[in-house]
Amino acid sequence: MKLTEVKIRNFRKLINVEFKCKDSINTIVGPNGVGKSSILDAIRLTKSVLLQSVDNEAASTLQNMGIFSPQTNSVLFHTICNDASKEVVITISFKLSNEEIQLVQSSIMDFALLRLQNQLGQNPSNRLNLISYLSTPAGQLQQVQVLNETKSLLEKFVVDKKLAVIELTASYTQIFGKNGFDQELVSFILRSINLNQTLFSVFPADRNFPTGEVGIQLGQGDLQQQVQSYSIQPSLKFHRLKNVIVNYLLMNNNDLSAIQNDFRLIFENLIPGKELFGIKIEDSTSRLSVLIKETNTDAIYDIDFLSSGEKGLLLTLFLLIRTVAKGGIIIIDEPELHLNPAVCKNIISFLYNHIVDKQDVQILMTTHSAEILTATKEDERFQLFHLIDSNTVSPIYKNDNNEASEAIKALGVSTADLLFNKGVIYLEGTTDEEYINEVLKNYTVNFKIQSLGGRSIVENEVKILQSSDRKSKLKGLHIFILDFDNKPTELKDTENVKIIQWDRYSFENYLLNTDILYSVIRDSNPKNFPSSRVEFTRKVKKLAFTQIDAIAIADVTGIQIPKTIGLSKKDLGLSNSAIDIAELLNEKILELKSTLDNFIPETWKGVFIESVNSKTTQLQEDWEENWKKYCKGKELLVSIYQEFGLSNYRDFIKKLISQNKAENTEEWQILKNKIDYIIQK
Repeated sequence: MKLTEVKIRNFRKLINVEFKCKDSINTIVGPNGVGKSSILDAIRLTKSVLLQSVDNEAASTLQNMGIFSPQTNSVLFHTICNDASKEVVITISFKLSNEEIQLVQSSIMDFALLRLQNQLGQNPSNRLNLISYLSTPAGQLQQVQVLNETKSLLEKFVVDKKLAVIELTASYTQIFGKNGFDQELVSFILRSINLNQTLFSVFPADRNFPTGEVGIQLGQGDLQQQVQSYSIQPSLKFHRLKNVIVNYLLMNNNDLSAIQNDFRLIFENLIPGKELFGIKIEDSTSRLSVLIKETNTDAIYDIDFLSSGEKGLLLTLFLLIRTVAKGGIIIIDEPELHLNPAVCKNIISFLYNHIVDKQDVQILMTTHSAEILTATKEDERFQLFHLIDSNTVSPIYKNDNNEASEAIKALGVSTADLLFNKGVIYLEGTTDEEYINEVLKNYTVNFKIQSLGGRSIVENEVKILQSSDRKSKLKGLHIFILDFDNKPTELKDTENVKIIQWDRYSFENYLLNTDILYSVIRDSNPKNFPSSRVEFTRKVKKLAFTQIDAIAIADVTGIQIPKTIGLSKKDLGLSNSAIDIAELLNEKILELKSTLDNFIPETWKGVFIESVNSKTTQLQEDWEENWKKYCKGKELLVSIYQEFGLSNYRDFIKKLISQNKAENTEEWQILKNKIDYIIQK
């Protein structure tokens, strides 16, 4: 089950907005107070009223949302409308999976009975009254009629490949839905899930954790609370971490390993340096403790002593893994609350890799985090929306840099806001950030990682910061990581501005351990895979050597081709005076003219070819033993990826990083030592 489209009119601050969702992660950004949370509330309201999966869901949810009066048994319309003279209309479209349709088809009698109970105005959970009615001739006749009608409507729904469109309309006098069959169809699917899981779960922004000991319930009472926590009263989630753990243990013969694996997955990817140590009852107080261990210091303490941000993230992700059923929909309001920005950077990739992709679920979230915004925008599998005002939700795509910039500004994020804790790690280029974050995982809790442009931009930024540093005006540690690119830098460290330059062409060159490459590619079921490691190494080396001709030509061209008369950014930065620029251009023109006056085409052509051949020979000799160091690593990995027909480049690189780290290869040690030296220094 997936949301495909949401339309909202006259709900709270929203006048008229609509947008289409992707099946994976959908992130809504926008300034405070514009109505981001109202979008989530509109979906939750519609679900609770028209798609009830448990008894009394509508009244309980609306009361929890503060829009229902139990005294008058009515919706407080003024709390949900923007304009009291107009109706509130919320339309949500669902795409049902083949498995969900097959579930209904195989349970057609139960579905028909649910529809019959709705027609009779009976509680769907109470079959006793229905049994009595079905014992009468009138009841038996109506049962046959409803069953035949249900089969016909379902067949038409399947043949037409329709979406299930749920429309809620509310006014001062009434609240009702349209498309009754669609409502009943989706409600039946929602009710088909075991109560220990859900197809719709809400994670609110108000993460109020309990203080002190929380009573542990077991059995029916706890199950009712768990069901309430899905969407009726979602703040209950933040009281239930220990309950969920204890209940899981009781239902699985005290097997702690699965829970430890869940915790390990979350800690390693998002909060490194911690692990689940165990569960115990304190002797003196009989207090249940979930124990966390610091892997660096061996310190052990109760989970309650984690920071609120860490606890909220741990609980949210653990419950997503344990309680959301396959094909479910997850609503999350501001997952970044109380979290370090460096952690936020990894949330999107974790949600996709370990929740969305594995469990086939869909996420709709709001955020103020620039890191979450960027991670959503840069991946075409996800959808980013900018809620600009009460009438406008604009999708932002990967190349929409201007609007993304405006969205970040609207969040109130500035350069100063991104300098936190120990400082910033700057990367040359724009493509290494996702991968280098895997390498720097132990450091990114305390550092912001930011991509810059080419070498000239980086060096200019270094000079600006070092100038401030020499005047003691710079706060935090600023670390610049530069590719080698066969261009050794002349930049030197200052007290708070440090330079790391790889001793290989680029970061990717440290991933060229052929044993690791062989293992990772072999496990991916590649095409054209060599029969031995020796043959594989030869093939990879041959791919690397195909770069030599182009590199030789580029090197010689840079020396023998006359300089152009165009103005560089550096030239323009020297002066804004027309007289100065004219003089500079005049010098360039005269230099070019002098070169061309002595130009003899045939002589130049021969010298150029000879120079290229000589350079090629030199490079071949240099590369024979050191090709892993000198080749263009990024380009080579792309060639390898294409050569063997691999399916996902990102996963390929991440697996190489993970395997090099796990086996502590020589390349990994060099990489890590360079970073350790600067940061520990």
